[in-house]
Amino acid sequence: LVFAGEGVLRELRPRSFDYSYLAERMRPSSRENFRLLLNDLTVFAGEAAFTAMARDLAAGREVTHSFGSDKEMLRFTLWRLGVLVVPLEL
Repeated sequence: LVFAGEGVLRELRPRSFDYSYLAERMRPSSRENFRLLLNDLTVFAGEAAFTAMARDLAAGREVTHSFGSDKEMLRFTLWRLGVLVVPLEL
């Protein structure tokens, strides 16, 4: 999950994120908790932009997209969000 704004870029990694805000909704796996986080963002962050992969995960569909590395996924996400407009070595 990537947050980008003017001069700001933040990345949340599903396995290391603190999901304690979910309280009684918290699930046993980071994948399930990440799905809940994505659903919360669709409700409370009206201007958020989601990649197809994020929409699939939030909807509970099987994620068929794959990347060779975390950096490759981040580059793709930034490009899709219009943050990365020229090739950048991450």
